Amino acid sequence: MDLLLKKWSLVSIFVLVLISSSCIRFSSDEDLEQEKIKQFFEMRVAGNTEKTWNMLSNESRSVFSVEEFKEYSFIYKVSEIIEITKGKDHFEVKYYYYDKKYKKDSDELYTFYITENIENLKIDKTGIVFPYTGYTSLRKGIEKGDMEKVGVAIRKMLKIDHNNPDVLKSAKDMGVSGH
Repeated sequence: MDLLLKKWSLVSIFVLVLISSSCIRFSSDEDLEQEKIKQFFEMRVAGNTEKTWNMLSNESRSVFSVEEFKEYSFIYKVSEIIEITKGKDHFEVKYYYYDKKYKKDSDELYTFYITENIENLKIDKTGIVFPYTGYTSLRKGIEKGDMEKVGVAIRKMLKIDHNNPDVLKSAKDMGVSGH
């Protein structure tokens, strides 16, 4: 009986160690992802679009060009990170940015102001999954009433991240399906 209790105690301790080590490993993986996203936003604050471009996933970089990403980074110039929190599938990043608007009949900027924004990001094996580059084309399409351009932008964004809550909401609001 004494031997059985010792074996049971050893097995229980072993199981608890396995469970706690897997929880620690999961937490540290999550922490590393959050740190990578924080670095991505810090580089956006610094205006380093080349380094942020290189942090994007392969799919993000293949769907949109570096020029489109630079334009997005200029339009949505991050000024301050407010908070990064882990959601179910994405990290929600709240931040302030210098918003810029274009005149409807040209690509001329006409106003700047600071506003709050949220981006929901995740990381795959190749980098940060970033469908937001498409919002520049989407915004221009809406301002010009060009629903074809809007549809193309949303479908590209869905190709990068078909579960992104912001992209799904935009698709629903614009009546665009991902197929």
